[in-house]
Amino acid sequence: MPGSGSSSRSDRSRPTLMARGLFPFLGLLALMLALLGGVPEAPSALLYFTTAPSGTESELFRTPVGMNSRDVAGLVSSREALWTVRHAPGFQPRGTLSAAGRAAWLLLPPGAGVGDPARLQVVDVKSPTLHPRLVDEDALYLQQLLFQGERLLYLRGARAADVVPTATEQEPWTFSLLAWDGESAGSSLLYQTRALWVMLVGLAPSPPGEQHSSPSGQPVLLEIHPSGPVLVELGAGGAVRRSWSLGHSLLVRDLAVDPNGDRAVVFLAAHAQRASASLLRLELDTGDVEELQEGLSFQSSPRMLPGEDNALITEVGRDGVGLRFPQHVLANGAVLYRLQEPRGLTWVYVEPSGPDRRLVPEADEAQDVSLLGFFP
Repeated sequence: MPGSGSSSRSDRSRPTLMARGLFPFLGLLALMLALLGGVPEAPSALLYFTTAPSGTESELFRTPVGMNSRDVAGLVSSREALWTVRHAPGFQPRGTLSAAGRAAWLLLPPGAGVGDPARLQVVDVKSPTLHPRLVDEDALYLQQLLFQGERLLYLRGARAADVVPTATEQEPWTFSLLAWDGESAGSSLLYQTRALWVMLVGLAPSPPGEQHSSPSGQPVLLEIHPSGPVLVELGAGGAVRRSWSLGHSLLVRDLAVDPNGDRAVVFLAAHAQRASASLLRLELDTGDVEELQEGLSFQSSPRMLPGEDNALITEVGRDGVGLRFPQHVLANGAVLYRLQEPRGLTWVYVEPSGPDRRLVPEADEAQDVSLLGFFP
């Protein structure tokens, strides 16, 4: 497949990752931490927001994809508008979709800005009429939401009360991982930590035979500390099962739990002094690190291919114009791309050997697409 690479297990290095010193300034970290990974099943439909040219209004669409894969116009001609929402300029809703059809998204309301808390809303998108429920008004906007079965996991963040800000150092925050069970009026606290930044990476399969673990897996987080980035795996009840330091001079992005079912995290890593990056896999049980691909750009946006140790990466557009950034690779080989073209941004869904099928009409000037998920 274009843009993919390969390496043999016998040729892979096993770098030792240690944490010392200071991690580089995190002002760009929010832009770097995209998620890497696949989707377990071929979908019947996509759920996504498109944002109007004003940047202050987004519309939620459900679009079937189980149609004629040669019908280029089919995705946009058959899409169904479900909901419209207004928000702060440039902050489109971000969220996820559960297997049962419950959607959750984060919204910065009009008038809010960078660093302000977001509203967390949940709705059953299979219902004939949508009535989003407000779950939390103090959620962290820049994060990934995760459904653990039908339980929703999300983060809050607040400046540490006992820290005096300085002009030269980034101040730590207190981050809380919360769970909402789908029915209660409030959420329960699972885990809390003080760090420069925290993000949810995904759900790792529980070790065989572990009691009280969720069949959907247990959360893995990335914590950024002054001493460096740390991966943390939580067990039942939010207790820390284990943690792994990734290295004081290591820049990391595109993290995800291995989509091929292993108890591992895959991520793109580069040392601050080097021009190229490597795709690495860290085994959660042992801490062993394998190099899957080397010589990558730090903007290569790798997405693991199903059943392989290779990844699809950013490539030049089909006509030699623009760039194609893979966002999701499905088990059936279909790929969802984000296209950066001279005329702007767009998203396309491509089945194996099929044409580009746009999620937004060609004449639409929508700023961008925010994918929530796939219907099985």
